[in-house]
Amino acid sequence: MGTKTDSDVFEDALQAALGLIEIATKYEGDRPELGFEAESYPEMTLFRLERWATIQFMGALRLLENDQVAYVAEVVLRGLLENLAHIWWI
Repeated sequence: MGTKTDSDVFEDALQAALGLIEIATKYEGDRPELGFEAESYPEMTLFRLERWATIQFMGALRLLENDQVAYVAEVVLRGLLENLAHIWWI
């Protein structure tokens, strides 16, 4: 039982993050439980930003799975951070 390499630690973290995809996609489709109308602002804007953030998160994880394109996840991460900044501003 040797020590884990950086690659092993990364793979473990990636697998744990991929487990979060189920949480991120839990609320697909209509969200009547939110209790707001489709034209209600800022709630509807936050709802759309949440969906966009879910796609960004899932995309970044998928990019990290492939060594050849993993560096592009940085670009997707920037978009996700901008999304979170927008949500915080609201």
